[in-house]
Amino acid sequence: MAYAFALVLAFGLPWSGALFRIGLVGMVACLFLSLSWIKYWRETVYSAPVAIAMALLAWIMVGAAYSIAPYELIAHDIRHYRKLLALIPFIMLCRTHERRIGVIYALLAGASVLLAPTVLDALGIHQLFGFILASIANEHYQALDSDKAKNLVYWRNHIVHGYFVCILLAACIAFSIHKNKYKFIYILFALICTFDLFFLIRGRAALLCGFFIFPLLVLKTLKSTKAKAMTIIVLSLILYALTFIPHIHQRINSIATETESYTSTSQLVTSAGTRIHYWTLSKKMFIQHPILGEGLGSFRNTLVIQKDPLVSSNHFHAHNEFITLSSQNGILGFLLFLLFLAYLVKMTLKSHSKELGLFGFLFLFVFCFNALTDSSLFNELEGWTFVMLAAVIASERCFPTLPRASKVCA
Repeated sequence: MAYAFALVLAFGLPWSGALFRIGLVGMVACLFLSLSWIKYWRETVYSAPVAIAMALLAWIMVGAAYSIAPYELIAHDIRHYRKLLALIPFIMLCRTHERRIGVIYALLAGASVLLAPTVLDALGIHQLFGFILASIANEHYQALDSDKAKNLVYWRNHIVHGYFVCILLAACIAFSIHKNKYKFIYILFALICTFDLFFLIRGRAALLCGFFIFPLLVLKTLKSTKAKAMTIIVLSLILYALTFIPHIHQRINSIATETESYTSTSQLVTSAGTRIHYWTLSKKMFIQHPILGEGLGSFRNTLVIQKDPLVSSNHFHAHNEFITLSSQNGILGFLLFLLFLAYLVKMTLKSHSKELGLFGFLFLFVFCFNALTDSSLFNELEGWTFVMLAAVIASERCFPTLPRASKVCA
């Protein structure tokens, strides 16, 4: 029953906060009411990935001891990082290959629900049938709307939307290469995801991430002639789009424009300007306390104490997970985070399942790329997705089961 609620959680994570909470509460309740998980406790808790993750969490919590931030800011950061504890039950629930695939498919189904209204709106289906979807339209970017730039994002904002669509793209690519069944559907969804990232949303990090997935795929699958040929073709089309399609070229150039605006006129009220300002501030925090960092809640506390021009934006992190951990938890927190990511990458390279190994590898790239411009572990939606899929990757180390077909062949 706990696994069923985990599937609900995975399905609701991209688009429905209600389903996510129902799945989380139900999963935890079932685990507490049942004692069947005890027999899997030792294999899970004493595994290397869990040990590294718990060491990272413990060190983050130690940051509360020496932080000078108010209690409410410390508690706020604790609430956002405690999700790492969920790695343990997720690993126990994903103890077979079939369960791992089930969790991934549930997440991909949720990502498809997130993507569907955007694609249908772009095709004019909403207007054709008179659908009114104002209740699920994301309001964060409404002020940016114009006749030339209609907001097509629903349920979540452009950053979160792009993050989940990149994950869906990574899964479709991995499964289309290593699964013969439903190959056409995977390729079709991969094309829809690419179209969404390049033409329908404003998220520039997602655009670049979607672009770099393909050359990364070439490096990962050099031994596969078919995969290499497919990737080169798609990569050539993307390079053509980046060079000759004004809409895409303008989005890329806007990053340089905003950066130049920040360096020349200290323009903060742009996406790039805000991030560069936060990174500069966090760099100063790190230089002052490089080993331990300034502790939990210190980023927000620094904005308040210094009466920063962006304090009214109500941000609690530096919009870069690596910089956030470095400034608040020092070089030790940063290295523990890198160690955890490196171990997960190693697990994907040694996976018994080719499709899971490739998907896990591409997902970690998507997460790390997203973490360069957003605090992806700190944030709720991106962070929970990371914990859940990290558990899927790590569970093969704790419970090394092969797909049923592989067992029969062996």
